[in-house]
Amino acid sequence: MRLILLSLVSLGLTIGASAQYLGFNGLTVRASATMEDAGKKASPSDTDQLFAFSFADNTFTHIILDGANVNSSQVYEIQEQSSYMDGDVTVYELDALSGLSGSVYHYELRIEDDGTLAGLYLTQPDGYRTKMTGGISELKTFKQ
Repeated sequence: MRLILLSLVSLGLTIGASAQYLGFNGLTVRASATMEDAGKKASPSDTDQLFAFSFADNTFTHIILDGANVNSSQVYEIQEQSSYMDGDVTVYELDALSGLSGSVYHYELRIEDDGTLAGLYLTQPDGYRTKMTGGISELKTFKQ
């Protein structure tokens, strides 16, 4: 009986630990490398971009940096979003509407069980896919 109880507690702790990155109101990614057309063999190139996803506010801000200067920035509306576990990887998916072009872009954030960014994937309306890597942290959103 004790063995069964210990097994159930252990299983519960394992599931809780692997799902610890689900349920965030927002996430910030600083992309430092990008691979064009993810899935094909390509070498990464350097980049410096910030992605601030506020799931609670349904907004997403993209900022492209050039050294100490801001090259460009834009706010998007998050239309659809979901989060789930894919094995030990936490996945956030969302569709973001550009108010500038009217285009919808699909983003997928994949977080390893140790909290590191496995990849930020962008799929453009024409199907072109880009993978970005870098750092990730929780975003403090307007709505709690």
